[in-house]
Amino acid sequence: MTETEGVCYYKIITDGILTGGIHSEINDKTMYLSICIDEKYRRLGIAEKALKKIISVMPCDVETIEANIEETNTPSTALFQKLGFQVSSQDDELVTYRKLL
Repeated sequence: MTETEGVCYYKIITDGILTGGIHSEINDKTMYLSICIDEKYRRLGIAEKALKKIISVMPCDVETIEANIEETNTPSTALFQKLGFQVSSQDDELVTYRKLL
């Protein structure tokens, strides 16, 4: 993990291999995040495990998590819905998912 004034980047390491990362920024009790998994390692549950870990170690002052996802990215939208995120807004093809903690 690296950290700079509320901005963190978490490396996702699977069996000693860098398989992805999570970028997050905390602002006004909301964590904004994005996740990227190397194409070779997608659909293996890595993103789900990483997001569950991030949620479990969330700082106590964070009340909401938000992520913007392209509506055509059905694996990501399905994952965020599975983890309890709900659509809070949509702007053209970009959908904002929100989870209240």
